[in-house]
Amino acid sequence: MDPQAMPVAHHARKQGFIDRLPPGLRLFVLLPFAHSEALEDQGQSVALHRRFLPSGLHRARRHRDIIACFGLFPHRQRIFKRTLTPKKAGI
Repeated sequence: MDPQAMPVAHHARKQGFIDRLPPGLRLFVLLPFAHSEALEDQGQSVALHRRFLPSGLHRARRHRDIIACFGLFPHRQRIFKRTLTPKKAGI
């Protein structure tokens, strides 16, 4: 998750800017929510995908479910040099 993108995405959501974007650009505002490891952001991702980008709703739900289960994306463990535990490794 890009620490600069998340505040912009939250601002766009709160101010209603997503409604004003062409459909092809809405994904770029939704991506920070989808890539966040915060469960609250994942919930927002599902809601925003349902409203603005239903074709990606199944992926948003899958991301949310992974975060709900593990608290993070297990595939990022090695990238961020985090310790692998059985639960965090998806085992």
